[in-house]
Amino acid sequence: MDGADMAAGQDAGLEGEEGLTAGLQALSISTPATGRAPVHLQPFVKGGRVMVLEGFTSPYDKLKLRPYDGPNNPDHDNKTLVSPGLTAEALYSTGEGGADFDTFLEALQQQGKCVRDEHDETMHGHLRAIARYGNVYMYNTSHLSTIMTVEEFDYDMKKGQRIKDGDSGDKANSYGRGRGRGKRGMRKNTDPYMHHSFIPSAATTDVLQKFMETFNFEESTSIEIYNVTCRFEPRGVENTIILDKDLKFREFRPPGDKWMVLDLKRRPKSDAYPFGTDIRFKLQSCRILKGDELEKSEEYRKLLDPDNKVLEQGHSYGLRDLHGEPDLRIHHDYRGKVNFARRKLIRRFRAADDVQHSRFRTDVEVRLTEVCEYSRPDPSGRFSSVIPGRQEVTVIPPLPDWTSPEEVETFAREYWQFCLELGDTLYP
Repeated sequence: MDGADMAAGQDAGLEGEEGLTAGLQALSISTPATGRAPVHLQPFVKGGRVMVLEGFTSPYDKLKLRPYDGPNNPDHDNKTLVSPGLTAEALYSTGEGGADFDTFLEALQQQGKCVRDEHDETMHGHLRAIARYGNVYMYNTSHLSTIMTVEEFDYDMKKGQRIKDGDSGDKANSYGRGRGRGKRGMRKNTDPYMHHSFIPSAATTDVLQKFMETFNFEESTSIEIYNVTCRFEPRGVENTIILDKDLKFREFRPPGDKWMVLDLKRRPKSDAYPFGTDIRFKLQSCRILKGDELEKSEEYRKLLDPDNKVLEQGHSYGLRDLHGEPDLRIHHDYRGKVNFARRKLIRRFRAADDVQHSRFRTDVEVRLTEVCEYSRPDPSGRFSSVIPGRQEVTVIPPLPDWTSPEEVETFAREYWQFCLELGDTLYP
């Protein structure tokens, strides 16, 4: 598989429930093409999901939950949303010596050991790290005080993660049982615990100019695709279907295995953007199924039929009447299954010259992506919400040798610092 195929959709899709609460469970996947026995993995259940408040110094720092009215995932339209942040009285630490970086390093080291011991590319697919910029917000918080310690916040959030894992049918998940918590009886109760979600946010309008002026990078390749999120069963997992710019099938992606998802909740830089710009660090693997593999599956073969496209133009002559974007409709066979799509023009950049003494800076890839987001479809298959022209930034770093503790720590420090620097430059 070449780099263009991997790059076309590895960071695809909606960063919502599937991206966090379901992605790190011990997933059972039997691909339609291979018919492999279910894959049951345990690495994700210990330390794989982490949320870190930028600048916190100890578990006893105080934080406050403030009302959140920024962008949110469609599933949370009717929920009360809040954004966590350290109180004004908290003592902030900065740089690599802080408790926030220590937490990131510890999670990466721990999950890197899981990758080293468990990851098999033939089974799990290609492994890569991805960092994205957006907003973290919380829901299910009515039982909580608006002010609490970091320790109290973390405890309730982890309880919520275990409940969510149980609801999703992961009966062998030992995340709670291994530590004597998370009794089975709790899984049938109404969920009283806090959860959090992440949604990508827009970079500054002059993102390309700022990027080229600040970083010595040059454009390597570009591609235009559509990412379509689809559930084939009402309560099933989310799959991603990648279409080319003409809405023809390109590839099918079953849910990936997320070995680590760490959300860094950053401090806002100004009152104009009260929720700041957060960073989601993911370590994930993904299998990619092409047309020849789907041909073997009676259930999924219809994705290849040019007369049965998942998405279709709302007008036969291709009129762009929605903010200059295509008027897309969901094919009637997929209505009720597709709830989200994104048109993405992805531009990839790499360092213009080798960076002395830094393999990371030489090989890291930065993507500037123009995104049009389609969501909230009505019964006719037309998307009622269309958000055009948003610029997003993604970082794809070169992975370290997981058998070398020194290399993993060096990677963590460079990765952390580069993502902070890039976010401070390209986001408001």
